[in-house]
Amino acid sequence: MKNKLAIFETILESAPIGTAVYDENGQCYFANDVAAEMIGAQDKEVVLEQNYHKISSWKTSGIYDLVLTALKTNEASRHTKFVKSTFGKNIWLDFILKSFDTSSGKHLILMINDISTLKQNEHELIERTQLLNSVKSLYENKNNCHDYYDVSQLCLNASIGITQSKLGFIGEINNRNKFDTTGMTNPGWKHCQMSTEEQFPLIKDMDIAGIWGHVLKTGKPLLLNQPHDHPSSTGLPAGHPELKSFLGYPLFRNNSVFGMIALANKDDGYCQKDIDNLDILSNAIIEILFNMNSKFLTQKYIQEIEESNQKLDEFAYICSHDLKEPLRAISNYSLFLKEDYADKLDAEGKRFIETIVNNTKRMDTLISTLLRYSRIGRTNLVIQKTNIHDLLMNIIEHYQSEQDIEIIIDKPLPEINCDRTFMEEILLNLISNALKYNEKAIKIINIGYIQEKLSMPNIIYIKDNGIGIDPTDHENIFKIFKRLHGRDEFQGGTGAGLTITKKMVEAHQGKIWLESLPGNGSTFYFYLGVKDEITSK
Repeated sequence: MKNKLAIFETILESAPIGTAVYDENGQCYFANDVAAEMIGAQDKEVVLEQNYHKISSWKTSGIYDLVLTALKTNEASRHTKFVKSTFGKNIWLDFILKSFDTSSGKHLILMINDISTLKQNEHELIERTQLLNSVKSLYENKNNCHDYYDVSQLCLNASIGITQSKLGFIGEINNRNKFDTTGMTNPGWKHCQMSTEEQFPLIKDMDIAGIWGHVLKTGKPLLLNQPHDHPSSTGLPAGHPELKSFLGYPLFRNNSVFGMIALANKDDGYCQKDIDNLDILSNAIIEILFNMNSKFLTQKYIQEIEESNQKLDEFAYICSHDLKEPLRAISNYSLFLKEDYADKLDAEGKRFIETIVNNTKRMDTLISTLLRYSRIGRTNLVIQKTNIHDLLMNIIEHYQSEQDIEIIIDKPLPEINCDRTFMEEILLNLISNALKYNEKAIKIINIGYIQEKLSMPNIIYIKDNGIGIDPTDHENIFKIFKRLHGRDEFQGGTGAGLTITKKMVEAHQGKIWLESLPGNGSTFYFYLGVKDEITSK
């Protein structure tokens, strides 16, 4: 019998799950090292000193009540609880309780597993799903709006939803350089003692001041969880609800601030993730605001409206399809784990977790790429005279040790007016693509420029001897997340590199295009706009 007990204890000691056993008085008389580590105890000897009748964290979390029930029923029960342990560790536990009778009385065995990482993944999945649903809802409901006030309220409500705010407004700078609100939350003003003309629903011709004015003046998001301490704070109108936290987000059009979204009173305060979510959502909001307002513009803006609608449709497709694909995979596997996860993590369980991690990483990459793309058009370019030949040589230096790469400079590139950082990324993207999609034993790249007229900008070209591109795909390669090959072919990638390159070129009032046939390599051309049209920001 003693040998069997020793074997049993050895098994529990080496098990990958935490285990503790309590006697009829509630005193712990067995615990393995895993259990001690999970709850943040220094060692299992500390756990052995515990009596579950006196563990405060068990009582506050509800575990103690479950223990009492388990002692009455003698049936095994499985539960999930968030616990702040006696040792100060915050942890999500998946645990099983089972009481059993011996000659010395009723005993209780507790088997626990730390699922904090899974819960964190689940929380992030929910947040991302909510964000994508918010973007999708904007596109689905925009045509139900009857006027600009309706569309402003739609955009404001979406911003409030993804940030869990209580109050907010959205508005724009008018032609008198004052601020007009175009949408507001009702709870923010129903008790306000302002004059009738200034009250809800909308306020016009406001002087740009206070913490919200700071956002418009700087063109940067402002996150304050103690808003009254900010130097720009000017206090609140009589009767205005208390301002516990504040998040201001500027809206850009053509690299200039035209308006903002102001949000307030998130229960647990704002964080960087709220700004990141608004980075994505604001791209749709800006396009929707201008698209809907364009109904009242003259005929000369009809072409611009059509182009804007096309971008909106492409963006809606991305959100509903490309970004939904990994989310569906994560959701399916998470549900599988939730329903069939055993009390002991075996090889198959690890495989499921690995699948979740891989899909989450893919989702992170797509979201990050979309964030990068959405920020390009709202970044103030730092235009300066730049020797792009020097930039090019710095890039080429990284490939000099490669025996199978030959980069030929047909003509040293000139100095031009551009944003140095953007230009470096444009060159790097095109050169890396030329090498990436090339199966030749010796990969050859020719780089130079063409000057057709002195009054016209220089056309830079990058030519390779790679696999080439079918003319029917010459436009598709510039669409975000559009790949012409399988996900794992040609070193993989998100399919956004050329999309970002194109947007950077267009930010310089330029244009990019290519000449290519399958098997005959590709030549990419681009220019960065007429010099006189480019000014420093």
